[in-house]
Amino acid sequence: MDPKTIEAYDTHAAVFAARYRSGERVPVERLKLAFGHRWQILDIGVGSGVDMSRFLDAGYDVRGVEPSLMLMQTALKHFPRLQGRIWQGSLPMADTELFESWQSHYMGIFCSAVLMHIAYDQQPLALEQMYAMLKPEGRLLLTVSSGRTGLNAQGRDEYNRFYAELSEDRVLELAQHAGFIQQQTWHDADKWHREGLVWASYLFEKPKA
Repeated sequence: MDPKTIEAYDTHAAVFAARYRSGERVPVERLKLAFGHRWQILDIGVGSGVDMSRFLDAGYDVRGVEPSLMLMQTALKHFPRLQGRIWQGSLPMADTELFESWQSHYMGIFCSAVLMHIAYDQQPLALEQMYAMLKPEGRLLLTVSSGRTGLNAQGRDEYNRFYAELSEDRVLELAQHAGFIQQQTWHDADKWHREGLVWASYLFEKPKA
């Protein structure tokens, strides 16, 4: 994940976490539809911790990784039951020992608002690693934004966060190259009514061995 973006989340963790707790980016009904009986879930990009908490409420055994230490601490403060369930880390995963221990380990991966913070040349590896961490017939629910305005020439916002423009063709190409099979796609307006911003949620499945 882009280092300057992680720094921005560290610096403004309280502001971002409060915003993310105030809105439901992915409806819980969609989470249940996407993962069904696949009870062992990895949340990549924990953020405020609200999604992990919702997974627990729905009966899933969820673990998470979060690159921002300050966001991770804020999540644990507001959702103490996440203690022991979150590791500091990002995509692509640099912690070789942790990544290897999670090979073919999870039944589902939830990756929301993360891929667009990853440099274009690192995106294929990110998808390949998520594929490797899933069991056969495991599923990935990947959520990204498009149409974001106010970015500078380097693709950064006012907080210096990097945003890659991810068209549907780009996302599907990355997923197919990694080995995933597309299951379903949803498009949603921005929950905070930011002009022009659209969210796409892609459901992919790892083929049966």
